[in-house]
Amino acid sequence: MKVVLVSTFENYGGAAVCANRLMQALSRQGIQVELLHLLEEKKKFGHSSVLKSSMSRLGFWIEFIVERLKIWIALKEKRHLYQFSLGNGSVKLRDHPSILNADVIHLHWVSFSFLSIEEIAELAKLKPLSWSLHDMWPFTGGCHYSFDCKNYESKCDDCFYISRTQFVSPSQIITKKTNVWNAVNFTVIGSSTWMGRSAYNSTVFRNKKIEVIGTPIDTEIFKPSPEKQDNELYTILFGAVNVQDERKGFKYLLEALNQFKKSIPEFQVIVFGAFDDELNDLKDVEVEQLGSIQDVDELIAVFNRADIFLLPSIQ
Repeated sequence: MKVVLVSTFENYGGAAVCANRLMQALSRQGIQVELLHLLEEKKKFGHSSVLKSSMSRLGFWIEFIVERLKIWIALKEKRHLYQFSLGNGSVKLRDHPSILNADVIHLHWVSFSFLSIEEIAELAKLKPLSWSLHDMWPFTGGCHYSFDCKNYESKCDDCFYISRTQFVSPSQIITKKTNVWNAVNFTVIGSSTWMGRSAYNSTVFRNKKIEVIGTPIDTEIFKPSPEKQDNELYTILFGAVNVQDERKGFKYLLEALNQFKKSIPEFQVIVFGAFDDELNDLKDVEVEQLGSIQDVDELIAVFNRADIFLLPSIQ
């Protein structure tokens, strides 16, 4: 069997990490698997970038800039520029040799002006297609996460992101997704019960087959080891790609740690990811900042130093 995984990014972000781990798990089972990605970061075996020519790269960047400009004009708050996508894309994968030779197509995160709504439908016409959801965009009117809003369960009217609907119309986007994707068959995969249930309740996917399958973790690699020293303080670990994203719940982390000081006065916090001045509000606590971690062995060592890992994400 030949499986082709499709992801916007090769390595950057959680969705790309999940795609790579799935690729490794499938390979160990003797399945021939390839990862097709939009933007090349590192040349790896079994990975292929779809933007080969300078013309194709130019076409993509023009499409991307036009989409972002429309969104920027329409947004109520400009800080949400990358939390909304239209579903446009300049890349045509339907004639790509890897797609034509595959038995199964497995989509991951394909936003960032990669695959259009129509192109996803065209791929579903060619081969059995499954789609792992790494955010809510596939079934919303354009937002990647809806927070408390559940308008995606109906028509996506009155969007809290968008003010100028003459440039961007969430209701038109959700109607387009529903009409185009109802005409083809594919399987939707949620990596959590919450994501699967949200997709099931949506207008777009309520007639689709939905499965809940967790992301594979190699427990021969990610496992406990005696890294922690006996004399080391009680250690709390937290990490996020972008701590300023409200979804990561950083303000709840600060509240929790300030409460924690009442019961355990001496402890340390290890953080990895992108931080600026956010940790200044944490007084009288030893904080070790590691920055971005790319090396798997380093990540394993960090987790093994911790007594507890805190995940305050709200979605």
